[in-house]
Amino acid sequence: MNGRTACLAFASLLFLSAPLSARENEYDVLSKMLTPFERLFAREAGAVHPAAVADLVLAEMTGASAALSPGSLFHAALQTPDKVFISGPVFGRQIAACRDGSELWAFPGAQIAAILGSAGAPPPPSKLVLGDIVLPIPQKQLVFLPILFQVRDAGDEVLDNEPCRVLDVTLVPQLAVSWKVVDWSARVWVRPDYKPARLELSKPGWRIALLFKKIDFVPALPPSTWQPAPEQKSDVVHLTAAQLIQLAALAGLKIQD
Repeated sequence: MNGRTACLAFASLLFLSAPLSARENEYDVLSKMLTPFERLFAREAGAVHPAAVADLVLAEMTGASAALSPGSLFHAALQTPDKVFISGPVFGRQIAACRDGSELWAFPGAQIAAILGSAGAPPPPSKLVLGDIVLPIPQKQLVFLPILFQVRDAGDEVLDNEPCRVLDVTLVPQLAVSWKVVDWSARVWVRPDYKPARLELSKPGWRIALLFKKIDFVPALPPSTWQPAPEQKSDVVHLTAAQLIQLAALAGLKIQD
């Protein structure tokens, strides 16, 4: 092999390997996607609790109750440690439910009160108090959140006209056993800006898929976020923590305190 041939061969190898070396590691992609979520739950002294606001579509849900319909659009807001708002079509009409610290309310009040009254099953203890919204991970370990997962590159897919990295994600075996979620798995579509585009969660006999039409992270949300809209104020019901948990269960969801 002469010098010119050797140079051409070397250049060909560089060209062929460029796409592989340019592809970002799947753990780095997951880490960048999770970072703003980590900050939502960080507890740094003097820091303003960050917030998130999102528009989500329930794309699929196996075993869904009649309360939820695939294709429904939901609006959600979260501000740690104790504020959450969600609105969307549940029980056949548009509802809104909110937790603002220890205050819980829902709209439309008359219909929700009727649903709770006719549920039949007794609610949890009335003295139940909701704690702060936290992850089941010690604060000091939040920075290591990405390494708690096993990640497999599942290729690329265009979603909403954007190229997305697709990742298959499971908890490391020891943690999965500890949290009793050994059979759970997730697939996430990650946009070029590292925001999630789609999330699928599954376990044997159950599966849910959510589309993230929009998600933004901000330092804080205005106080009006946690208040009923003017047209809702005449039909709001105030709930106990037990009633909120019962309502979520009737909608096919589960809240743990």
